[in-house]
Amino acid sequence: MAKRWVRYVMPVMVEVDCDDDKVTRVVTLPEEVREDRDDMGHFLIYDEKFVRRDSDEQPQVHVFCVGEPR
Repeated sequence: MAKRWVRYVMPVMVEVDCDDDKVTRVVTLPEEVREDRDDMGHFLIYDEKFVRRDSDEQPQVHVFCVGEPR
């Protein structure tokens, strides 16, 4: 079974203590997670060894475009 890694982008909020300039807390914003794309608009998909693979021929990319079955 072939596996792929798909890169996502998720914003985070970082709380910094201004007195000693240290990060005190990191909060993720999971409701804003989205698939990451290159500057040509292609999904960033990698194989098990983190080698980038062409996304156009991979069936898992269609899940992003069509959505999971309900």
